[in-house]
Amino acid sequence: MESVEKAFERLLKRQPSEAEKVRLFELKDALGLAPDDALWLMFLGLQYHQSIYEEIPARISSEASAATRAMIEEFENRFDTKLRKADRHLQKVGDDVLQQIAADSKTVMKKAINQANNKTSPWAYLFILLTALALTAGGFGGCILLLVAKGILTI
Repeated sequence: MESVEKAFERLLKRQPSEAEKVRLFELKDALGLAPDDALWLMFLGLQYHQSIYEEIPARISSEASAATRAMIEEFENRFDTKLRKADRHLQKVGDDVLQQIAADSKTVMKKAINQANNKTSPWAYLFILLTALALTAGGFGGCILLLVAKGILTI
């Protein structure tokens, strides 16, 4: 009969590790087995199964890590998509607000000019100008505060 190490190598397609050698020789000593005992083949078969079972936790861990990485990547992709969509929406809302403020300022200014044309006082023109500036500055200032609060604009 061939040696235990050669039989191990033939069965597992590799040399036994030191831990496996120690385990096999402890078994030999505990059971008083001779080097050519037929029980060795059975123990080598059991050793083969034990080596397979020892690999399973590492495989499970590897597969779980890969699945977790894939899930995280998918989540990040979906999150980035949603974030870009929200940014586009906020930009559109901000643009709409600025356009509305500009339109409202023009309307107020036209009304003020029409009323001033009916009056000849230079104080009326000054009032119109200051009112238009205040509305425009206040409206744009409000928009800037809105954009800063939403995180779109940083100061």
